[in-house]
Amino acid sequence: HHRERTEGIEQLVPRDARTIVDVGAGDGRVLHHILSVRAGQLRAVAVERSLQALRHVEGPEPVQGSIDAIPLRDRCADVVLCCEVIEHLPPPVLDAGLAELGRIAADHILLTVPNQEVRRRADIVCSACGCRYNRERHLRSFHPRDFESLVPGFRLADVSAIGPRQPVYPRRLRIGLERSGLLPVLGSPSCPQCGEG
Repeated sequence: HHRERTEGIEQLVPRDARTIVDVGAGDGRVLHHILSVRAGQLRAVAVERSLQALRHVEGPEPVQGSIDAIPLRDRCADVVLCCEVIEHLPPPVLDAGLAELGRIAADHILLTVPNQEVRRRADIVCSACGCRYNRERHLRSFHPRDFESLVPGFRLADVSAIGPRQPVYPRRLRIGLERSGLLPVLGSPSCPQCGEG
């Protein structure tokens, strides 16, 4: 799954790009793949909040920072990459983060999100406090039309579906398959309100 997704992302990076910044890079897997395919063609920076994750980044220059306050100069990258991040952001951080992506991008912003996710399918109700939350910690879902004016100052060039399509099971069936061990339990089952898990 990961390889197919990273190969799809690499194909979307314009061939004439010389600089790339990955915001929310995690351990740098996506950038590492892009740099392995385009050896010597790109200068890359991995921006990540977690120092623990940055310790695992190999290849790109690691920079600690948050999407809502990226410690890089204006228009410093031909391509700004942000994979599987914005669906986790609360409204004020999302707005500031999108403005920051637009500030540091010279030409292109490449965003990836779960495709038209029905979030309630992954909702959990905490048995201890009754809090309803998404096991993946997703706060919003996106439809392709949502990208038309998402980043101020940038226009939508393309929307592509990349990576393998995953089956969607009815909630009761999915829970039964998870409990029987036939389907992995994804996400974080601990409650964000009380910590019960």
